[in-house]
Amino acid sequence: MLTENNITREEVKPLFFFSINDRIINEKKVVMNMFELVSKFTPSGDQPEAISKLVSGIKNGEKSQVLLGATGTGKTFTIANVIKEVNKPTLVLAHNKTLAGQLYSEFKELFPNNHVCYFVSYYENWPILGLFC
Repeated sequence: MLTENNITREEVKPLFFFSINDRIINEKKVVMNMFELVSKFTPSGDQPEAISKLVSGIKNGEKSQVLLGATGTGKTFTIANVIKEVNKPTLVLAHNKTLAGQLYSEFKELFPNNHVCYFVSYYENWPILGLFC
């Protein structure tokens, strides 16, 4: 089975893995992109600025950030771009099953080559959705 850069599994054994995203090959750092965002659209309007601010906030360790927007303004697409830029496994929480299903279908469409799944928990009668990208 081939992996990134046509390296076979047997050749991977001597590599040193530091995280899911980074690996060292002959003392050179190679960053692997985990997420492939597939869309005919590109960020437009104020989305590029929102994406860069959210990404820098995540990288700077901000505990909370807010993305505001009316229905149909591209919040899910903006967050998908943030997930792609941050390049780390992501857990998305939703407060009800309807929103969970909508987010699941949209993220599944935006990341068709990645594993997107969801889980609904009814711990103490509070539905919690975990959307894993």
